[in-house]
Amino acid sequence: MVICEFTYKHYTETINEYIKSGYSIINVSDYFEGRVPQGKVMILRHDIDYSIMEAVKMASIENSMGIKSTYYVMLHNHYYNILTPMNLHGILKIQQLGHEVSLHFESKSDFDRDVKILNEILGVQTKTYSWHSPTCIPEKIKRNLPSAYDEKLLNEFKYISESCHRWREGCFCNWINKKDRMYVLTHSLWWGNKDLDFKQLLGKTVADMTFGIEEFYEVNLQKINIYLKELYGAV
Repeated sequence: MVICEFTYKHYTETINEYIKSGYSIINVSDYFEGRVPQGKVMILRHDIDYSIMEAVKMASIENSMGIKSTYYVMLHNHYYNILTPMNLHGILKIQQLGHEVSLHFESKSDFDRDVKILNEILGVQTKTYSWHSPTCIPEKIKRNLPSAYDEKLLNEFKYISESCHRWREGCFCNWINKKDRMYVLTHSLWWGNKDLDFKQLLGKTVADMTFGIEEFYEVNLQKINIYLKELYGAV
């Protein structure tokens, strides 16, 4: 009996079952650039809403499985800053692992400016984008890049997601061989070595953020003390 849970073990087992069942796994830009194989296909995508470093873990797992997906990153986010050294390294790492990195866009921002900034960061052209909180944004607003919520795409593929830590139509493991064309969105924060609930996962994210700030503080305090000691002797 398959136990549906938000663990790396269940994720990798499910992906492997899709592959064994004959599904080709592609990213979002593959669809728009005409690289969709015949037969069974899964488009695999991740929206990075909370933690870039958690996304790096998922990207590494997928790379070890020989698959490539799309990771949508936000330029305006309360939980992470894409330009901190750690997060910038993380985004470039995801790209180096062979995945597509594109824009997770908020409606209140300047789309063209954000695309330009992300292009500069990545060193390549952003190929697609996804809305953040798409139910609040009418897709009739057109941009100069293909949208992950393109009407034609959603008509051709069965779209499922675990937004807010809940599969609305059942875990993606239950859809194997039910639809030949699958489009799966996950959020890497929800997945880990243990199956945690929503509150625990967000608490872990906040704790990780706090730890990073405390660590930065301690390192810089040591540097300042060394500098002052060199200048004035004992501090």
